[in-house]
Parts: sequence; C-alpha cells; structure tokens
Amino acid sequence: MMRPIGATVAAALGLVAIAFGRHRLATAEVFPITERVIQMTAKRFEYTPNEITIEKGVPVILEITSLDRDHGFKIPELGIRADVKPGETTRVRIVADHTGRFEFRCDVFCGSGLGFYHPIVIHFAIGLLTVGVLFRWMALTGRADFAGPAAVWLIVLATMAIVVAAWSGEDARVAVEAMPGIAAAVRAHQEWGERTRNLAVVAGALEFVAFALRRRPGAPRILFASAAVGLVAVLAILQTGKLGGELVYAHAGGVGSRSGEPEDVARLLLAGLYEQADVDEKAGRGGEAATLLEIAAKRFPTDPMVQVRAAEALLEDRKDAAGALELLGRLGPISDARLRFRRGWLTADALDAVGRRPEARAVLEQLRAEFPDNPRLRGRLARADASPNTNTQP
Repeated sequence: MMRPIGATVAAALGLVAIAFGRHRLATAEVFPITERVIQMTAKRFEYTPNEITIEKGVPVILEITSLDRDHGFKIPELGIRADVKPGETTRVRIVADHTGRFEFRCDVFCGSGLGFYHPIVIHFAIGLLTVGVLFRWMALTGRADFAGPAAVWLIVLATMAIVVAAWSGEDARVAVEAMPGIAAAVRAHQEWGERTRNLAVVAGALEFVAFALRRRPGAPRILFASAAVGLVAVLAILQTGKLGGELVYAHAGGVGSRSGEPEDVARLLLAGLYEQADVDEKAGRGGEAATLLEIAAKRFPTDPMVQVRAAEALLEDRKDAAGALELLGRLGPISDARLRFRRGWLTADALDAVGRRPEARAVLEQLRAEFPDNPRLRGRLARADASPNTNTQP
C-alpha cells in the first residue's frame, strides 16, 4: 500500500514490492499531555492520513477502517502489527519511547497496481489478436506472402498483451468486486479472461514451434492448428470484452471505483442519481425523482446543470415553485446559452405559479433580448399578450 505517486513509479518499474508502500510517523521531544485518538482509513495503496505526529511517551490510539479489502498495519521499528478488515474498526495503541521518524506500511499484497491500465491493454490485445489470426488464415491460402511473417509477430504480441491484460484484470477486480451485487459478473468476466489467455498462449506457442520447424514437412499442419486455436481465441476474447462492457455499463464497475479518486467517485454518484431520477420520472414516481435530484443539488452546489435540473423537478414533480425559485436564485452566471435559456424559462414558470406574473413577463422579455429568434419563446410571449397567465406551453 502506498501513496499514488509511489504506486505509479513502482508499477512502471514492475517491482513486486509495489504493494508495500511506506508512510511516515513522526515523534517530537515534548512532555506527555494526554492520550488521544486518531481516525485513519485504509484502501489500496493508500492510508489516510499518510503522516501523523505523536508525542514521545504519550499513548495514541489509531482507529483504522478499511474502505475496500483486507489490509495490514505494521510499524517494524516499534514492533506493531495488526490486521485491518472491511466493516471493522481496528484499534492500534502506539507509545513511542524515543524521538524519530517511523515508517508504517501495509504488509498485505494489494495487487500490482496495473488495474488502472486494464481497459487500455485489453483493447490492444483484441486488435492484435484479431488482425494476427486474420493474417494467419490469409497466409494459409498461399496468396499473401507478407501475411505469414506478420501473423507470427502479431499473434505473439497479442499473446503477451493478453497475459498482461489477465494480470491487470486480476488487479482491477479487487476494487470492483467490493461493490454490492457485482461479484457474479466479475467472476464470469474473469473466467472468460482466463480461457482467452490459455488459448492465446497455445496459439503463440504453436507459432513458435512452426517457426522453429519451418523447413520441416509438418510445419503447415502446425500453422493450421495455430489458425484454428487463434480463431477460437478471437471468439473468446470478444466474449470476454462483452462481459467487461457489461461490468462497466450495466454494473458501473470501473467507473469511479477503478481509480478510487474522490472526483471519479463523485461523478459515479452524480450519474447514478441522474439516471435513477430519470427512471423514477418515467415510472410516474416524480416525488422520488425530485428527492434524488435534491440530494444531487446539495452534493454538487457549484454545478449549474445539477441545480437547474433539481429546480425543474421541484417545480414539476413536487409543485414547489417557491423551492424552485430559491434554487434558481442561488445560481451565478452561466456560460452555456442553452442552460441560461432553460433557467430563465423555469424561473418564469415558477414566478407564474406563485402569482408573480409581471416578474415572470420581465424574465421572458430578458430572454427575448438574448434569444430573439427562438420560436418557442416568441409563441409563449404572443400567448401571454392574449392571456393573463404567461405559463402556457407551446
């Protein structure tokens, strides 16, 4: 476990020790005052906080919670070792008897750190294998001299890429499998990935054997066997890719959870709230949709699209025009023209709903000044001239 930059460097160098990142614990020469408790979280390659300061001789209790999987906590210099399990709080008591800096680390292997690159690697593997097998079949026809040597290199490179993809996939599944309701889909994807890897290794080995025996009479039969195994491997990798796509698009595995960064997880949360609100509205559960969008508005107060969408739900689903006006009134300048128009239109609707029709008309006039050619706006203003209520849908 280590800080993100350390994980990146170690992964690039291919070090096995990558899962044993180091964190620092410092002490200062001061008089003891009182025992204190420090909250700490652990996730793959990272403790938070990753550096703490304690006082010499003063007991400190670390309350450590895992956010994803089993971890270890170890300070070799102080003889401290503890297991950290998800769903449990591990209490570690520390008393430093001398000043200095002590490294604490996770001594449970967390993976290679290649999981982040799994989608990139697998796309290369699919392309290399598909083209390589195609060239091998072309070479067997005897009509394309270039295809044979190209097929050897492409299939061998594809085999290497698939092995790396299987390795990185094993690393990536740790974080994804921790999500509820996704374990079966992860296992199915993993099983097909292993089948693909085994088939690719066989095809690559056959290519090597055929190359070594290229002057022997049996070489063409070996190449035919490689082409047949390669074709099955292509079908297997396509099925693996299909299951991987379902993990991402049907189960949200990898979106946000792949990196674990707060910004990525926040985008995952926002997408989930938006999509579920849309499902609820289509099912006639407008109140539930408004609740979800209200949560989104509170969690993302600086996102104008979220605020406008939440105001729309308040106005249309909850009939809460006053709440919608309050939400719209808190918005600052909006750079997107379409979103500005939508905010103005909703503001006029809400003002109409609370009986403030002159103000609603003023908002519409402001919109007309900015969007003079908008037919929907022109039609609404024309109807407003013939009706006391400006809130008439086109």
